[in-house]
This record gives sequence, structure tokens and C-alpha cells, in this order.
Amino acid sequence: MIDASKRKQLRRLRLLQWLQHADGEWLAAPLLLKLLLDDPDLRPELVNVLRSLIWLEDQGLADVKVVDGLDDESTTFARITEWGNDFLSADMAFVEGIFHPNCGECLEVSADA
Repeated sequence: MIDASKRKQLRRLRLLQWLQHADGEWLAAPLLLKLLLDDPDLRPELVNVLRSLIWLEDQGLADVKVVDGLDDESTTFARITEWGNDFLSADMAFVEGIFHPNCGECLEVSADA
């Protein structure tokens, strides 16, 4: 049986893979919802990913936009820039920071390390 910390590590790895495969593509919010439906325990990590996307956008590492969807719903799209993808792949301290509850502070510290 997999213990809680190992399960959390596996969830982080899934989200990291999702981020790394985002290079150059616009990813719609329904993809995030699918991840949630597949594994409801991902919710805290997904919240941190969304916070991280906003931080990455502020740093010029990602583009995030909200567009009007069907039935007056807004859909969030996110794209990790090529440089941002390289940065995520190369800096494991930064990657760990993505999932920290105090995301912004942790990311800033990790980015300088």
C-alpha cells in the first residue's frame, strides 16, 4: 500500500508532467477539471498550480488569459512559454516551490536559489 507522502509525490509528478507538456499549447480549464475528476485528491495541488501559473505569467514565463466560453461561462487558458518550460525542467527547487501552500513567497525564494 502506498503511504500518504508517496501518494502526494505521485500527484505532484502528474501535475509537473502536465505543466511540462504545456509548452506552446493553450490548455483549457476543462483539462484541469478532468484531472480533478480523475483524482479528487489533486484539488490542493491544482489550486497551487493555478496560483503558480499567475506567478509565472508575472515573470514572463507563461501566458494566462480568460475568454468568454459557451453559455456565458469564462474559460481559463494557460500556456507555458518555451523559456518557462526550460526553467521548470531545470530547477527542481523551483518545481517543489510550485506546490508550496504559500506559493508566491516560495517561488520567489526558489527562483533566486
